[in-house]
Amino acid sequence: MSTPAQPDATHTALTPAQRLARSRLTLLDYLQQSGRDTPSSQAQAPTWRSARDAARHHWEDHPARLVAELVGPLLSHWGRRHPLAFLGVAAAIGAALVMARPWKLMSVTGVLIAALKSSNLASLAMSVLAARRAPPRDRGPC
Repeated sequence: MSTPAQPDATHTALTPAQRLARSRLTLLDYLQQSGRDTPSSQAQAPTWRSARDAARHHWEDHPARLVAELVGPLLSHWGRRHPLAFLGVAAAIGAALVMARPWKLMSVTGVLIAALKSSNLASLAMSVLAARRAPPRDRGPC
């Protein structure tokens, strides 16, 4: 048995390319094992998977997605060029939100009623229910 101070003979005899290939295979084996369902996760997996798929489908149709796709690259470019200014603007926006307290302007009941009246919530619920009934799709290798 080897100790951390003394590496085993097989590890030192490998070239860097062989060690890289070996570590990649080890990672792939680990990822494939973690992807296998255990009995306890089989009951919860369809619910979470269908909820995640429904949320993803909802986001694909959401109007804010277009804004996020347009503004995201611009903000990330500006953030890389001026990280301190980016952090300062983010802190100022956060402080303004805390001072304005917009969550105090609307009641929880009003938000729930608006959400329940929304057709998006109904379509989101229907897609969750449909995804739970649909057979799982065979996903190929990534």
